Order: sequence, then structure tokens, then C-alpha cells
Amino acid sequence: TEIIPLKMVEEAIIQSTPEPFIKKNLEAVKKGYTI
Repeated sequence: TEIIPLKMVEEAIIQSTPEPFIKKNLEAVKKGYTI
């Protein structure tokens, strides 16, 4: 599996997610990444 940079994931979420859900989705994605 290829690893997608977090920045690209965030931009994709922002472009494809209704405004009220963006923050929640970004937080969920960040939890899924080990930092």
C-alpha cells in the first residue's frame, strides 16, 4: 500500500466534505496517522 501524505489527505477532505464535517474528519484522519 502506498502512503499518502497527510497534507494531500487534508486537502482532499476539505474539497469533498460539507463544511460542518471538515473539522471532525480532519481530527479523525490525524488520529489514524501515527505522529
